[in-house]
Amino acid sequence: MKANFLNLDRFFKKLLMILSDQIVLLFSLLLAFFLRFGDLNQSLYYINLNWWLFLIIPLITTVFFIRFGLYRAVIRYIGQEGMLGIIKSSSVFILAWLLVAITILSVPFGSEVGFPRSIPIIFWMILILTVGGSRQLSRWLLLSTSKNPQSRNVLIY
Repeated sequence: MKANFLNLDRFFKKLLMILSDQIVLLFSLLLAFFLRFGDLNQSLYYINLNWWLFLIIPLITTVFFIRFGLYRAVIRYIGQEGMLGIIKSSSVFILAWLLVAITILSVPFGSEVGFPRSIPIIFWMILILTVGGSRQLSRWLLLSTSKNPQSRNVLIY
């Protein structure tokens, strides 16, 4: 299985990363609502009112991730710069979300129609942890499975 994944075309690897990010984004947004309200019924009520967020946010966030180059990085070699890119793109997205929600859409935060102001902030924190964590977990799995038991360390001088 590892050989099949490592031998995939670069396009399919990027597509796999985008799809996994979509799942992580939806999970993060759901978790933000559940953490904010702490009550399943109230969380589901606000999720039903703001269902459009679950359609729009993964698409827009993916555009920000592409713009900040998160899908150009090779997972095996991702490091601090990749994590910094995740933090930057997530932060710019959340600021844009708040700016659009406040100015253009005039979303009444905390009312029956809108969503609480804390949702984007909680989502931002969860997003950084889940997207960054998924990248680091993938890196760890790739590095731990790519070691060949037949190989030896050699010193060339």
